[in-house]
Amino acid sequence: MGLDVQVVNGLTRIPDEEVPDGMEPYSEEFYEWEENTDNYIKFIDRENGYFEKYWTKHLDPFKTGYYRDEGDSEHSFRVGSYSYYGNWRKLLALAIGFEHIGDIWKLGPYNEDIPFIELLDFSDADGNLGPTVSNKLYNDFEGMQDKVYEFIDNMMFGVIPGNKLNMTEVRDFKIVYEDWKLAFEIARDSGMVSLQ
Repeated sequence: MGLDVQVVNGLTRIPDEEVPDGMEPYSEEFYEWEENTDNYIKFIDRENGYFEKYWTKHLDPFKTGYYRDEGDSEHSFRVGSYSYYGNWRKLLALAIGFEHIGDIWKLGPYNEDIPFIELLDFSDADGNLGPTVSNKLYNDFEGMQDKVYEFIDNMMFGVIPGNKLNMTEVRDFKIVYEDWKLAFEIARDSGMVSLQ
């Protein structure tokens, strides 16, 4: 068990009149319909999704409906076990100045001025992020990279009291950081990042 991430770009809404009557997402009929097209099809539910209660902008600008994957880029990667990802997020929170990741979760509604907030205060095992959030997160990953890497390197050299990482842990952190950055770069072009 662990966190896998899949990314696509170029999602375009399928007009309602082109969707077969009575189509249920991810049913046997759905997969038959998808098989008869040249593209993968995704269903985005903005009305009944669990995440809509808490993260209201995570799929913007998408609306509920079926989408054709017409993109030219995709990416997938394995973050690692859920406990590894939890630790990775804790390190990222430390790197941007939070003493504990729980401090972020206590802030309430998103403060979009906080780098990485849409990833740090999001499900660690499931969910989707659309192009608007992906663009913001890509800019965070790009703009904060030097600061975050310097912090992580300092953890290896013992500059930060009480926290020490070995070379492998630093390397692994940076690999995952680069994967996230690439994911959000791709998804900001009408795409989606899916945590599974």
